[in-house]
Amino acid sequence: MTDTKWYVYHQNNSGGRFTNDPDRGIGYEVIVEAENYVQANERAEAIGLYFDGSGDCSCCGRRWDRQDSFADEPNRSYGYDVLPSAPEPGTKSDWYSDIGSYAHPLTGEFYRCNCL
Repeated sequence: MTDTKWYVYHQNNSGGRFTNDPDRGIGYEVIVEAENYVQANERAEAIGLYFDGSGDCSCCGRRWDRQDSFADEPNRSYGYDVLPSAPEPGTKSDWYSDIGSYAHPLTGEFYRCNCL
């Protein structure tokens, strides 16, 4: 089995609103399990995240940022360490509970999880 890591995509409140799509597992943060940052970016795009800034607010910045080559270790989210193992399924998000955060493991379906 290959070692995997969790990569966090924190959503910027571009244009004064967050994207919330529970049916696709897109919320305040999207946490993607992958073998490396390249695979994480590909999986994030397949989920529905975008990195070109298309339609985002020019003054607020891009909604999503792609993982960079330095991030073979998961990035940090507002100073909190990324969870070392899969978050527990079915737990409530601490931040923006109406939006939530979602974990997307390599195997199995995505689930709502604790914000990091």
